[in-house]
Amino acid sequence: MLGKMKSGLNLFILFMFAVAFVYGIVAIIINAFNPKDIKYVSITTQNINIYTTDNNLLITDYNKFYSLEACVQDVITALHDNKTSDVYNILKDDLKNKIGNDKSKLTDYYNQNFKFDITDDMTTSGYQNYNNLKQIYKVDNGMDNMYICVVTSINESKTTKIGITLINNTEYLISYIDM
Repeated sequence: MLGKMKSGLNLFILFMFAVAFVYGIVAIIINAFNPKDIKYVSITTQNINIYTTDNNLLITDYNKFYSLEACVQDVITALHDNKTSDVYNILKDDLKNKIGNDKSKLTDYYNQNFKFDITDDMTTSGYQNYNNLKQIYKVDNGMDNMYICVVTSINESKTTKIGITLINNTEYLISYIDM
């Protein structure tokens, strides 16, 4: 009797493993052919004030803050390294249409807001590319992943806004640039 129960239990465990394995393979195939659609709102200069209110201010989510700060620093560093095509590739389509094929607009934006130089003794002069993210506003239209980042510019009294859509903590798209 005990041997029958043991073999039945082994057969049940083997069956559950096979079901889990098949489910995992099917889930991988479905996710590979149906990528997650990213829904977003079109943020423009005309409607940005709707989203930058005290009600949408992100105050306590430090993980989000540091993830977005890293995204902003990556963008500024890429523009500093003259990798405008890399930045252009992560722009959303409506922003690409606004900028057009002239990537020099991104370089001009960088020069007006974030230009910094690294001297021979490895010190940075001009804009400091750290601790520059001042405020984050969550775009509250049912979008869990869209944010407007208020970033300090060259002159600390001046700020600029960058809209970022997080895909996950390391991947993102730029949905708005304050040009």
